[in-house]
Amino acid sequence: MTEEDKKKLEKELKSEQVKLDIPVETIIEQIKTFNKGIPLVRIVRACTVGDGIRIIPEEQYNSYFNLFQSAVDNERVIKFVPASGAASRMFKNLQSVLTNSKTTRKELEKVASSGDKENASVLEFIDNLEHFAFYDDLKKQMMEVGLNLEQLKEQGEYKKILEFTLDPAGLGYAGKPKGSVKFHNYPDGSRTAFEEHLIEALNYTKRKDGSAHIHFTISKEHEELVKSIIDPLIKKYSKEGKQIKVRYSFQKTATNTVAATTDNKPFRDEEEKIVFRPGGHGALLSNLNDLQADIIVIKNIDNIVPDYLREETYK
Repeated sequence: MTEEDKKKLEKELKSEQVKLDIPVETIIEQIKTFNKGIPLVRIVRACTVGDGIRIIPEEQYNSYFNLFQSAVDNERVIKFVPASGAASRMFKNLQSVLTNSKTTRKELEKVASSGDKENASVLEFIDNLEHFAFYDDLKKQMMEVGLNLEQLKEQGEYKKILEFTLDPAGLGYAGKPKGSVKFHNYPDGSRTAFEEHLIEALNYTKRKDGSAHIHFTISKEHEELVKSIIDPLIKKYSKEGKQIKVRYSFQKTATNTVAATTDNKPFRDEEEKIVFRPGGHGALLSNLNDLQADIIVIKNIDNIVPDYLREETYK
């Protein structure tokens, strides 16, 4: 950027500063970083047992476990789950194929046969649809408007299946937080990622008073939806004598990053305003610092396992 560019940008940013909470100097530095690039980290070697990885001997396990439980009982432990991410990345291949309008099995197979991984992944999704935890919900929603999911699948007509998976008229997963997606199936029903994390918290953050403590970072636009999912779950488990204390925070706008064009100029929307994007997980360090806990168990929203694998992960 030339000095003239910087002055022009600085002037413009200052006019928007009321909404931003980001120092102008920080934004200028971000643009400079885009121009310079970020050097790759030099990897020396992989971590192995004895060289970066330590396995706790079985005979010491109980001693460490008791120390951890003592910290839990003394209200020093909380579970922290970054959950502000949308599910859009999970379904990006479906969205792309739907946008391109080639949604029949014949069309997908033709493109996939040329080595296109995007179309191949959509075929894999359709072929395994019955195994997804949200299958029954999808089938029910389609049935409510007179669409037969199984019939459409058999006919190789996938457009409506993709639409009802992604769009608000159906499950709306393209625009919902990842935690709201049904992840696992059980005999008594399916569970969202949010519910699986609550169950985990009951295992290793439960204090002497019986309460488990968990903190989710969420996006402001999804606050109402997230609470509409989690609040009934808190009531459900309280009826079973399980008390869950949930707290929320938003990723701070001061950690946002300026969006850039391919030639590293600030990206602008249709109203010519500079666009900012939420920062990565490192941006949540200030949220972590705000927590009143000495030991914080951090797990991403999609880092969950079904019940039969839990015991090993708890260790």
